[in-house]
Amino acid sequence: MRTFSLRTFLTTRTALLLAILFLIVATKIGEPSYLVLLSEVLRDLGIAFLVAVVVARLYEVGERRRRDLETMESILDASMGEYVSPEIWQDVKR
Repeated sequence: MRTFSLRTFLTTRTALLLAILFLIVATKIGEPSYLVLLSEVLRDLGIAFLVAVVVARLYEVGERRRRDLETMESILDASMGEYVSPEIWQDVKR
């Protein structure tokens, strides 16, 4: 079972909510000519937060997968170390 850290979950959730909020506000205030710059800045911030969430999630998934593989390898090494000598097990692993 995979566990998520609460801090990571809240951070990415907050960034996603900010992205959605900025994108919605940017579409609503773009009408008057003096607010066009603000609208574009908010749109760009929304896109930046959205990209940050996607990159953070992809990194988290990759890192978790790598850690799971390391854990499985260490468990296999420990269990096989009970049955064969370390030299033989290293030769088998190669």
